[in-house]
Amino acid sequence: MRRHTVCLVLLYLAMPSWSTAADITLRDGKPTDVGIAPHVLATGVEQVRQSVDRGDIHGAVLLVSRRGKIVLHETIGWRNAEDRVPMQRDTLFKMASNTKPVIATAVLQLVDRGHLALDAPVGMYIPSWKNGAKAQVTIRQLLSHTSGLRIPGVFIRPLLEKSDKRSHAPSLQAEVDRYAEIGVKEEPGGSFSYSNAGFQVLGRLIEVASGQPLKTYLRESIYTPLQMKDSWNHESDAPADRMSRVYAWKNGKRAIKWKPEDGADWPIVRASGGMISSARDYATFCQMYLNGGIYAGRRLLTPKSLCEATRPQTLAAHSPATLATRTSFYGLGWVVGRQGIHSHSGSDGTKVWVDPHRELIVLVLTQSPGGNHPRDRFFNTVLAACDETAARGQPTQRPRLRELGISIGVLSTGPTNSLTDVAGVQVGHDTLIEGDSIRTGVTVVKPCPGNVFLSKVPAAIYVANGFGKFVGSTQIEELGVIETPIVLTNTLSTFAAADALVRWSLDRPGCESVKSVNPIVGECNDGFLNDIRRRSVTSKHVVAALRNAHAGPVTEGCVGTGTGVRCMGWKGGIGSSSRRLPKKLGGYTVGVLVQTNFGGSLTIAGAPVGRELGRYYLKDQVRLQEHGSCIVIVATDAPLDSRRAA
Repeated sequence: MRRHTVCLVLLYLAMPSWSTAADITLRDGKPTDVGIAPHVLATGVEQVRQSVDRGDIHGAVLLVSRRGKIVLHETIGWRNAEDRVPMQRDTLFKMASNTKPVIATAVLQLVDRGHLALDAPVGMYIPSWKNGAKAQVTIRQLLSHTSGLRIPGVFIRPLLEKSDKRSHAPSLQAEVDRYAEIGVKEEPGGSFSYSNAGFQVLGRLIEVASGQPLKTYLRESIYTPLQMKDSWNHESDAPADRMSRVYAWKNGKRAIKWKPEDGADWPIVRASGGMISSARDYATFCQMYLNGGIYAGRRLLTPKSLCEATRPQTLAAHSPATLATRTSFYGLGWVVGRQGIHSHSGSDGTKVWVDPHRELIVLVLTQSPGGNHPRDRFFNTVLAACDETAARGQPTQRPRLRELGISIGVLSTGPTNSLTDVAGVQVGHDTLIEGDSIRTGVTVVKPCPGNVFLSKVPAAIYVANGFGKFVGSTQIEELGVIETPIVLTNTLSTFAAADALVRWSLDRPGCESVKSVNPIVGECNDGFLNDIRRRSVTSKHVVAALRNAHAGPVTEGCVGTGTGVRCMGWKGGIGSSSRRLPKKLGGYTVGVLVQTNFGGSLTIAGAPVGRELGRYYLKDQVRLQEHGSCIVIVATDAPLDSRRAA
């Protein structure tokens, strides 16, 4: 694994407040209605379209909803590539492990109703689980994959057949009793291991506690209240003529893995997977979570249960070394990121994200698992489209230099031509514009996944004929590492930002006993356009920028700490770029992010643009002078230590 020479991470662990969520039903809307930049969103759609053209995937249905408005519901490519049958908005997908959040919801409903207890042993409800080490396994541990079960696969093959001893076979009951005979391999609660078998046990618990077959309970208690008319839990129940084929990645290309006419994968309804659904239906389920457990006037979950489902449940099950690098943990049925985004994916190519902070739902539904899949790139582009400043910018995207036919240098760029092309690096902004006097903000650079303080990153600093209030530079020079994200803001907010960064760092999991933190904060003076003496930047703005950080395209220009700065007589701001070495030279990537705030005469690729336009600093003075400042952050995945980077 490559180390970044300048890594800039620490991921924020945010918990939503479900008690104040509104009851919003999904409806169609425009991106601009909910603060999404249409031109950035279109870039994400084009990325997926190009993936289809290259054969990375055969087709996809994309859905993006923010604040209850569906602003994108796009179909791309084919659900049957051989016969050129296109994807449709109502195409049905095998959701695979995206079933797990639904199963967890059903279990938590039964907890809310008093039929199950979250921390009760499974043996209280299923007699075959009463004895031995397995008797210690609780429902919470099954939901969080910490039960100690180590049974591989979806089911043990072959399934048990009907006999005098097992008159109910094949069934979920028979298989769960079979698991009881095998028992646990590790102490319950002591370690994390993703377990399909554990969710089969949960499916049986739903049947026992509700007195209904699993698919009947899900229909009556989840799908019907949510008006999810296109959701089922077995292939035999779903309309085959609307289902997509599944294409596995095999020998460098896509090959048919499953066709609707093949029938069901298993003869019984399972709880580890098996859900079949459409994009609109699953988005409705996700909106119920954003609503705090309510949808269309029906409460499906209590705020307490939602909080349990979407908070990390597995922190204690990981070693300190794992905690330092891990970007997400398991909740109850959901994968929970350090920034509060909960998500889940399915082994047949689906992935879903729910972001309470941005009030955002993103679905990338494909039936093309593995390979060079575009789903994470699309999600990061959607996050960039949600950037506050991008959304209130121009209706069409301002072209970047290369789009105007001007290329600097001979090397190729990374995928987004930005700092975040160095894997793991994230950038976030928070912009402050108030009245006609406040123009400032915060920009944050976060790096490799995990806790930077616990996994310090090699770094160097170079000062070229400058001075300022750059906090943390001494430790970088002496020790050659950074241990916090890098925060950029205005001059008089430097120390407020440093204090916020210290407080935020001390609150990270694994830092409970830390007694010294070296925050990294850089500054430029934006006092010409901003009433800097008001010191408007506070800790909440620093935390917001940390929370907003994401990979993918970097929003540039008048955003974050670039809001109030000037450059060479023009409006300055934030800029970013990247270059990639050829593979024979290592294939390493170098990315930069720049905050510009200085004078001079604008020159582009040797052309004296500022002079030709008659717009440059001190153009009417006899002696040209330059003043101001510029901060450049460089990241690379090349194997450099701090001395080589200096």
